[in-house]
Amino acid sequence: MNEQRPTRRENHRANRRGWQDLNDRQRVMIIGAGALDLGLRLAGLIDIIRRPAAEVRGPKPLWIVALSVVSSAGLLPATYFALGRRRAPRRRAS
Repeated sequence: MNEQRPTRRENHRANRRGWQDLNDRQRVMIIGAGALDLGLRLAGLIDIIRRPAAEVRGPKPLWIVALSVVSSAGLLPATYFALGRRRAPRRRAS
């Protein structure tokens, strides 16, 4: 009767689900979300590299590092596209 109860860590490990425990729909959703996030990050990085510094709000190197390193599920690239870019000044036709 000296039975020990499992610790919190042991309970957590027992309740964790692995990739093999997911159904096909869940796997497709995870892969799709990852692909979307990767696409947005790449688009943001390409835009930052091509855009002059005067048209980027904040330091370009900071945006590049943030988009490269921070895991944001697509929120950081969306923030860059919405708030981090300045509009190019319009050129007047002569």
